[in-house]
Amino acid sequence: MAFLEVKNLTKKYKNQLVLNDISISFSSKGLYCLIGESGGGKSTFLNCISGIEKMDKGKIYFQNKRIRNFDKFRNKYVSMVYQNSNLISFLNVKDNIYIKGKNDLDLEKVNVNSFVNTKINVLSGGEIQRVGIARGICGNSKILLLDEPTGSLDKDNAYKIMDIIKELSKSYLVIMVTHNLELVKKYKPILISLKNGEISSLKESKENNALFSEKLKRLSLVNTIKIAIKTLFKSKIKILISVIALSISLTFLLLSYSASININNLINDNKTNYLDYTLLKISKEKTNKIENSSLTLVKEEQLTNSDKISIDHLINIDSYLYDLTPIFSSYPLINHPVNSEYFFSNIEWVPYFKREENRFKNKIQGRFPSYEKEVVVNKAASKYFSNNRFNINLEKVIDLKLSNNEIISDTYFIDMTFIIVGQVEEFDMLETPKIYYPYEYLLKISKDINLDNLSSYLEAPVTLFDRLSTIKGIDDAFASNKLIVQVDLKKVNYVYREVNAYFMDEIQFKAYSSSIEKIKLFEGIYSSISTVLDIFVSITLIISVALLTLVLFSYVLDFKKDIGIMLGIGILKEDVSYIFMFQSILISLLSIFISIVLYFSSIKIINSYLLSLVGIEVLSESILFQGIIFIIFISLLISIFLSFLVSRKIVKLNVSSILKED
Repeated sequence: MAFLEVKNLTKKYKNQLVLNDISISFSSKGLYCLIGESGGGKSTFLNCISGIEKMDKGKIYFQNKRIRNFDKFRNKYVSMVYQNSNLISFLNVKDNIYIKGKNDLDLEKVNVNSFVNTKINVLSGGEIQRVGIARGICGNSKILLLDEPTGSLDKDNAYKIMDIIKELSKSYLVIMVTHNLELVKKYKPILISLKNGEISSLKESKENNALFSEKLKRLSLVNTIKIAIKTLFKSKIKILISVIALSISLTFLLLSYSASININNLINDNKTNYLDYTLLKISKEKTNKIENSSLTLVKEEQLTNSDKISIDHLINIDSYLYDLTPIFSSYPLINHPVNSEYFFSNIEWVPYFKREENRFKNKIQGRFPSYEKEVVVNKAASKYFSNNRFNINLEKVIDLKLSNNEIISDTYFIDMTFIIVGQVEEFDMLETPKIYYPYEYLLKISKDINLDNLSSYLEAPVTLFDRLSTIKGIDDAFASNKLIVQVDLKKVNYVYREVNAYFMDEIQFKAYSSSIEKIKLFEGIYSSISTVLDIFVSITLIISVALLTLVLFSYVLDFKKDIGIMLGIGILKEDVSYIFMFQSILISLLSIFISIVLYFSSIKIINSYLLSLVGIEVLSESILFQGIIFIIFISLLISIFLSFLVSRKIVKLNVSSILKED
């Protein structure tokens, strides 16, 4: 069994035959010297054996198995020493020598120990050649391919190198291209003459040596990171632009993530934090299409007893109350100055029920009402009052239009002084001012006010409460069309949703909740802003990834020669790809650090602005850890994605063409 066997190797360059149907076999150890005229294909022969050059025809067998993956074959079994050494430009001497790993080679033997920490660009030609040979010898490979290894060396150094090569050939297969017959004759090599694309006859090598298998020689993590860092600092401007772009994207991503988490937590934790959250106002809407028109009239009406029965599975019929706020809210006192004794009509009047006190016992400054003329206000309403008292002085004319178009008018008077005894802390994002009044007190007042003209017409006593709750005329705007009902805290959203989804003929039931609708409005506003922000973040991320991709691709081009050298000496393509993955990871880590600094710097500014705008602080430091994990995850995805793109680029590189470039 031949250790290494070449069968029918044929190679052409631009239709010119360089290697013509060559077949030859090699033992597992020994020194083979390939001689012949310059340009006769000797280097091409070595490159074909290592897989750097692609054969036009032929097969190569190693340990009686055909080689199909030359990248792994070169990585595990082959060390290559090039005629021009092909050292990696950005690594120093020591890093070049040990890039594939270390062994016990004494660097003094190859005479490089005096400049192991020197940069490549300051070495002489002979020094470069010795470094290339040292790298090949340190490869720990079973096959050593050398292309004119002593061509640039003086006589003394050439003999030192040949002594090492001869010693290696006692344990390994060494195939060497040389023109210096005088030098090599001393070492008694097996000579192979290459002429006109063909070789001289050579006795076929057959051995019965035990098979061996080497593990893949992976580029160490230290070397991968070292190379990634060294190449990064070769193009500082490109890196700076990439870091700035990615930092801005990640900062916006962190802000968006933080805002989303905080707002969702804020809503979930506080959406029931309204004193009137359990209060629903229910009515029905009847639609009438106007003849010969596309318009439709919508009329609000009070629920009848039959209407109540249709939704009694949701609400107890006996729990309905009349909405009495039309007594106040329809009166235009809006022109009175702030802090006057008069009450503004843009403040919402909300009935107060004692059952809510327990839910808000830790969220009130002062106390709850214990007397009929006492009220509580929320924070938004408190700014309208200069002290804890305010007066309602009301004179109002109300008309009732009968079916025969006759109009009956009555005037009622209200003169009341209320005392503010407490201020409740609500989740007041939109700052709607509210006064919570004792419902029983307003009910008492409305029943005590007699409407004399209407009573005379009907020949029966009629109070303001009767007028609101029972007597309805044509298009009666003063009727209490909305009924008030208190719902269990856990069922409010369900009842609100089910009532609004209920249709009967052309009538739709409507449930109104100031609190729920504010939450929904805020969620809608935030959702719109979040969508715009998500689009913006996505665009910035796409731009950043595209920019980073261009930077890494430009690095592939900038260091194409060095990449070709690494691939040529047996470093795996995936390991080269990892270099660029680490580059993107390093860029991402730096960007993450900068984005965190920017986030902390902007928290107070953004929160201050939002506090004045919507009354809440959106950002916090408490979820920063989650946010960091989130952006690290995003950055890793980006790095893996870029690594994939770069690896595809590297796979397409032609190593042979790269190494032939100047």
